[in-house]
Amino acid sequence: MNNKEKIIKDYIDKNLTSNKAWYINEKYNEVKDLLSKNGYNKIFISWSLARWTSIKPINDIDIICEIDKEKRNEYKFNENKNIEYLSYLEEIYNILKDRYWEKNVKLQSHSIGILFNNKDDFSIDIVPAVKLNETNLDFWDNLYEVPEILFIIHSNRKEFYKNKYNNHRNIDWKKTDPKWYINKAKEVELINDNFIYASIFLKKWKQVVKEEKSKFLKSFHIEEYIKNKVIVNNNFWLIDLLEEIQNINLHNPIIPDRANHTINIDDYLKEDDFIKEIKNISDRIDIFISSIKKIQLIEENQLEKFLNDFFDNITNNKHLKQNEPIKINKPWSNNLDKKVSEEKLLLLDDEIDFLKKKALK
Repeated sequence: MNNKEKIIKDYIDKNLTSNKAWYINEKYNEVKDLLSKNGYNKIFISWSLARWTSIKPINDIDIICEIDKEKRNEYKFNENKNIEYLSYLEEIYNILKDRYWEKNVKLQSHSIGILFNNKDDFSIDIVPAVKLNETNLDFWDNLYEVPEILFIIHSNRKEFYKNKYNNHRNIDWKKTDPKWYINKAKEVELINDNFIYASIFLKKWKQVVKEEKSKFLKSFHIEEYIKNKVIVNNNFWLIDLLEEIQNINLHNPIIPDRANHTINIDDYLKEDDFIKEIKNISDRIDIFISSIKKIQLIEENQLEKFLNDFFDNITNNKHLKQNEPIKINKPWSNNLDKKVSEEKLLLLDDEIDFLKKKALK
């Protein structure tokens, strides 16, 4: 590993990954131990935190709690004959509200949320899962069926529940293979940990560059794409792996879902709302690649500031409106050598041009 790669990795560890892993682990084990003492002992963390690819801030995690198959369709209904919640969840809810403040435990139709009051408003969602007799062939882990709510990001779940309720529609259950994704991520990380670092960096870029209510690449899609690149070629340097985002397919879904090969994890590429954004997304990727290529010309002692300003400039300008001034941080000190200055390496020159053109539209 060369010095620049080490600087980038140190930057990711310091700035892009959560510094409260101990707190998250403490709260997870606290909930897990409490449920285990009451007979619920088949529990595990799902999604990016379990795959080591989560980015800061981590404000919520999902815990999968295995239930018996026959309990899957046992519901409590309200007076309008709408589903209130899975009967199974009521017992867990009673256990949790006795341990935590009742106002901090939310019983939802297919999950239970626990809010831990602190400055970050960290929360845990407990989601039921039915273990299937099917197993994957790589690690021989069982597949599961889970409520579709698990596939909705936390910030959208309240609205998702509301829409389902108002339209008198039940929550569907979907087959998934969470343990395969967890174990495969750890396997690939042992081969080349640049997979983890590239995934985190790109997911953070996606988070800051995505405009509110607009469509963009999904984080899980980015992660799986990068992982597959490393599986094919395990010798990728980190910078080269970051540049591979320019080759991601924006038009045709090609990454099969592990649990259901009739669908792809990137099927959203076919949605009309996404198709309308392809030009914008492609432009953003081009800008990203242009910025990453500049790393090769930056002095090592300027690299950390370049990375800081890379994310800051996107954040400061992504909501730019017509006639508003561009906000730009220049990470170049006066002691830069003449060659670099002649290269006109102003951070995100291309981003600024893009934003100016966008503001004039």
